[in-house]
Amino acid sequence: MKILLRRKDLKKMLDHTKKISPKEACGIILGTFEGDFATVERIKNTRNVLNSSVRFQIHPEDFINALNEAERMGWEVIGFYHSHPAKACPSAVDERFMRLWPDKIWVIVSLIDHSLGAYIFGEKMEEVEIEII
Repeated sequence: MKILLRRKDLKKMLDHTKKISPKEACGIILGTFEGDFATVERIKNTRNVLNSSVRFQIHPEDFINALNEAERMGWEVIGFYHSHPAKACPSAVDERFMRLWPDKIWVIVSLIDHSLGAYIFGEKMEEVEIEII
């Protein structure tokens, strides 16, 4: 699996994580799946209702707005992103929630070095290759 991410969308994600830091930033990734490729069409920055530096929960209104936009545009929610105050890999809490959203890509931005990791939980946890286009 590979996720195709435009530079402008990467910048939007990174700018949001820097602005919210040290709190966890979060957002929704809209786009399309085609075979082993997920193409990002839009990054939707969202509010973290937990206002926490170690956990996030997307604001329900932001989630509904993203779902409506995806439907209007013929896209789907292909995943989510959030920042971590550590390495860009899933925590035990992330893995628990990833199981609730199987086959969605979770992009994690490290607040330490702004590196990215992407993961999907289908039958098991798998790393997703990120291609910046």
